[in-house]
Amino acid sequence: MSSRLLVVDEGHRLKNTAGSLTLTALESLDCESRLLLTATPIQNVLSDFYTISNFCNPGILGDLNEFRRDFERPIAAANLKNCSSSVRERGTRQSRELELMTKTFMLRRLQKDVLKTMLPPRSEVLLFCRPSPAQAALYRGITASAHGEDALATLTSLRKLCLHPSLLSSPSSDMAKGGDVSLVQSGKLAVLAELLNQIRTIAPQDKVVIVSNFTSALGLIEAAILKPRNLSFLRLEGNPASDIQAMARVYRQGQEKPCIIYRLFTSGSVEEVICQRQIQKENLASRTVDSNKGSGLRGFSKEELKDCFTLKHVACDTKTKMGNSWPSYEGPGSIEACRCYDGPLLKVASSSSELAFVHVVEDTPPSTPGDVEDESDQGQSNTTATTSDEEEWQDDVLNDTRVLSARSAPECILSSDEENEFE
Repeated sequence: MSSRLLVVDEGHRLKNTAGSLTLTALESLDCESRLLLTATPIQNVLSDFYTISNFCNPGILGDLNEFRRDFERPIAAANLKNCSSSVRERGTRQSRELELMTKTFMLRRLQKDVLKTMLPPRSEVLLFCRPSPAQAALYRGITASAHGEDALATLTSLRKLCLHPSLLSSPSSDMAKGGDVSLVQSGKLAVLAELLNQIRTIAPQDKVVIVSNFTSALGLIEAAILKPRNLSFLRLEGNPASDIQAMARVYRQGQEKPCIIYRLFTSGSVEEVICQRQIQKENLASRTVDSNKGSGLRGFSKEELKDCFTLKHVACDTKTKMGNSWPSYEGPGSIEACRCYDGPLLKVASSSSELAFVHVVEDTPPSTPGDVEDESDQGQSNTTATTSDEEEWQDDVLNDTRVLSARSAPECILSSDEENEFE
């Protein structure tokens, strides 16, 4: 049986360079043309892009070994901090050549670029919250006793701790029952509570969507913040596989009012390391398949892995690594200087001691953390990122708690992943 056109949705699932039963089955179908749809043509490394490109246009990028030699390795090498000027020039040259090749068969459209002509404005703000003394002490204790073979379990514990220490010991079913949960023990929850208060005061008809990867986290928010303030809410179980998917759920066709996205991070923690990795991955796609000349992706070095388990005593570790590509923060005036005039956020910025740093995200991709020279990092070794299950888990699941505020209705909607909480 033959057909004129084969359409494959969620095409990034074919990225495995070692092949898969699904890929083999699709390649066996007799068709004149292939159309592949994906929102993430590159997830971790350029080999991902090679696989899906080769499926649509067999041989257009050469064989895999040639692609790695001519494109993947030079581009990766050009993003090492201590690379020579000749290596950097070659990486830039190969990046541009790859972009020209991809334009012949790839139509790239970003949702934010399409929707901004159809919908009200969308703003994204990163809020970095100081850990409480209890969180800082527990963080150091957990990482001091961690072992290499328990890395993923340790990361899960650190993620829970970044929201509240009680999540380390209380099961999910206990979180929604209330109990003595102090906001003082969590910088992030304190900022969240104050932000919700200000939204209800300044814009009482707004709808707020709170998203987390942990159902236990939402249970805690219900018990510690929503119920004591008599805020009505609707609990939903969903599967926002990534930050991008979660944020897209409030900014889509039908939205009639401005949408403001607040992403909360615990300063100096593993959450910042994951934020930095996300910035790098987004810029890899920009560099190779978009017209933007962003900065590429660096793999996890040993120092970067160690970075996940080190609590830095800074207002914002990402700002330290981004350098001048991120503006400094000195309170509400800095937010307004970035043309962000959100009333609730400005109120929190002027009153909350737990809010350490605020960054208003711009439409144009900034430089990545890997491009900023840091004297303390001189001499680090870097390795190319892999597409192992462990790294995908780290990149795609280690997300922060997000508050998405869409100007619409009065209640709160809470959404999380399934009860297994990725454990």
